Amino acid sequence: LKGRKKAESVVDKVSMARPGDELAAQYGDVGSGKPKGRRAGVVLHPTSLPGAHGAGDLGPSAYEFIDWLGDAGMKAWQVLPLVPPERMFWSPYAGQNANSGNVLLISLELLQEDGLLLEDEVPAKVPVKGKVDFASVAESKEPLR
Repeated sequence: LKGRKKAESVVDKVSMARPGDELAAQYGDVGSGKPKGRRAGVVLHPTSLPGAHGAGDLGPSAYEFIDWLGDAGMKAWQVLPLVPPERMFWSPYAGQNANSGNVLLISLELLQEDGLLLEDEVPAKVPVKGKVDFASVAESKEPLR
């Protein structure tokens, strides 16, 4: 009975917490063990974000997403592998090279903003209709390498 009352007390304190609030010291305490120090996050590959060139990248949408995560009280963004994907299914888990990054994740907007791309060098936007057409995204962005 003593343990149950302690658990109910912790539940009461936790249920009043809002995203971003500091949690009660007892939160995550599993008895005689150490507290777990829990935190919440999201798993999302950057290509799932909106993007002007057919898929999300590490540009303005990624920064907006990070701001949203912070506002929502999240502490982690697991991005999945960021290596160049294989070209049949475009899976980030079947990368071509573990020692290089995916050039499709480079933000053309930020390159232009930094003066590294001129306006006439930026390829035309690639509209997204349902699923991302990674071959079209690559065709648009890769000539800039």
